[in-house]
Amino acid sequence: MLEIRNATPDDLDAITRLWRAMMDLQLTLNDHFTLTADAEPCFRDAATQKLVNPEAINLVAVQEDRVIGFCFSRIQPFANIYTKDRYCLISDLSVDPQARRNGVAAKLLDAVKAWCIEQGVVHYEVNVAQGNTAAEKFWEKAGFQVLTRKYIL
Repeated sequence: MLEIRNATPDDLDAITRLWRAMMDLQLTLNDHFTLTADAEPCFRDAATQKLVNPEAINLVAVQEDRVIGFCFSRIQPFANIYTKDRYCLISDLSVDPQARRNGVAAKLLDAVKAWCIEQGVVHYEVNVAQGNTAAEKFWEKAGFQVLTRKYIL
């Protein structure tokens, strides 16, 4: 049975493993995602800080005592020129490659959305690497729409 729960420091090894798999996939799409030699410890340090952010929800998906997915999200303010005041930035969502296409990501997203509604937040943003068609399909199926495109040189 799949359990969605808050991430803890004990989950950081598994979260880092899943993050690395996500980054390895993104590197196949664009060398812009080439990581430094110390990327994993840097990510782990940042993840440790995210776990104590009161404006964040950091979840793991656990199946048979094994973390098979995670999602890091946080509430962000919109610039004060917009009528909306806050939104949820979904900064990371990754599922173990062997567990994909079984609804794990959707259940993580549902839990994020439920928490956001409790916080009075109903707008969401996520960045997807160009060419990650599986992720694009997931977010579109979840009702997300393309708002902007980011260009790099």
